[in-house]
Amino acid sequence: YFMKILVPDYYTDFKCKCGECRHCCCYGWGITLSYEEYMRLLGIECSEKLRKKLDCAFFVLKDCDNERYAEVNMNYLGNCPLQSEDGYCALQCECGEEVLPKICRVYPRNTYYPVNGEGACANSCEKVVEMLFEEKNGLSFKEIEIKSKFNPEISDEILKIQKEAL
Repeated sequence: YFMKILVPDYYTDFKCKCGECRHCCCYGWGITLSYEEYMRLLGIECSEKLRKKLDCAFFVLKDCDNERYAEVNMNYLGNCPLQSEDGYCALQCECGEEVLPKICRVYPRNTYYPVNGEGACANSCEKVVEMLFEEKNGLSFKEIEIKSKFNPEISDEILKIQKEAL
């Protein structure tokens, strides 16, 4: 399905600061992977150096299910073991963005738009906060079209609240 969602103007301009970020998005978070992502990463073709990192990068959760199967095994500093010294993701640098787990590909953009036809960026991201502070004329919104596997049915009540709030 293709659907239109309402997003802040800065949504489509977001670009990760990567190694320049003071507080990396993967620091200290319980980042989980689906069963499919976990298995795909275990079998991905990569260099021997990256393979060693990948083999120790995740652990299977005790209360796992197909969507929340494994978690990133943070190092003793609270960082993702796939993060290089320069702050970049070794997996992304070597294999490309498309191999990353979904959360790593979409964060800080939210993925909850099927519920209400809206998209946003999480303010827990340093770059998003910088972009908000750069907005001199206040926050404005635009509609964009995205590809989605959902066909949302937004109730008239939600649309009314959305219109009144914005």
